[in-house]
Amino acid sequence: MKGSAFTKLGLALLFLWGGLEKLFTGFLGGVGLKAVAGMLGGMGFGFLGETGTYVLAIVLAVVELAAGLIFLGAAFGCKKCGSCCYVKKAAWAGVIIMVGAIALVHIPSFDAASAGSWANLLLHVVVVTTCLGIATGDKKCEVKV
Repeated sequence: MKGSAFTKLGLALLFLWGGLEKLFTGFLGGVGLKAVAGMLGGMGFGFLGETGTYVLAIVLAVVELAAGLIFLGAAFGCKKCGSCCYVKKAAWAGVIIMVGAIALVHIPSFDAASAGSWANLLLHVVVVTTCLGIATGDKKCEVKV
């Protein structure tokens, strides 16, 4: 494995876990779609209604899971998943997901006196900047989509 493969493997594990824990209640400590939908409703997406927030929860979980699978394929040298076309799209999805998590979850619950709050926020910022680095990398797309 090359150096960048380890970065992609780390992102793969993070996004696979995030998608699976949203999809399946109890799996890897997951809360499940119903709880994610309820949380989204309480974060300003209530205007979508109960069905709309549930659909948004599904979309969020599936995009996170797909990004994780693409990063996993890229980490282990899959020629299709390893192409920058797919990896860059997964990285942009990661940026959007993590910026949303920072803005909707971590900043509103931030406690400046808590080291855990700082660590959690900074870890999300690291993921955003890592995904931005991958998404805006110089490598040209080798596979026509």
